[in-house]
Amino acid sequence: MPIVAAEISLVVQDIADGTRDSVPLRMGDVAVIATGVAHAMRASAPGQVLEFSPARFDPADSYPFPLVS
Repeated sequence: MPIVAAEISLVVQDIADGTRDSVPLRMGDVAVIATGVAHAMRASAPGQVLEFSPARFDPADSYPFPLVS
């Protein structure tokens, strides 16, 4: 997930053990999110973030997960 022009907090949580972290990201940063990690982005300023995957999107493989604090 490359940050094109933004400032965000990337919130990640391991679904298996519940470990949660928040990572600040700025323009030029890149984040790689592993399988089994729920994630959400919180913008602290307007901008653009590109999220992509090499795998084709499969709605059956997407699981809602409450990631609010």
